[in-house]
Amino acid sequence: MAVIEEEEGIPAFDPLDRPVRGAKSIAAVTGLTVPQAYYALESGYLDADKFGGKWESTARRLRRVAVVAPDWQPRRPSPKEPLDAA
Repeated sequence: MAVIEEEEGIPAFDPLDRPVRGAKSIAAVTGLTVPQAYYALESGYLDADKFGGKWESTARRLRRVAVVAPDWQPRRPSPKEPLDAA
């Protein structure tokens, strides 16, 4: 966490390091809709942790871009087999 300045011996932390809890709050920080944020969280596209079914992160972590493996390919539906194939 980045310390901005101290007052009376108590450090003041950067607002980007405050916890953001829940998909709804994460959606508000990232500019996504709630379903989009939930999908991005479940798919690992956003840097967040899940505690007991509730997502938590910080604005700083949410600004990072998730790295996808270079050999990653989107799923494509497999062609259907003919019904008479045995």
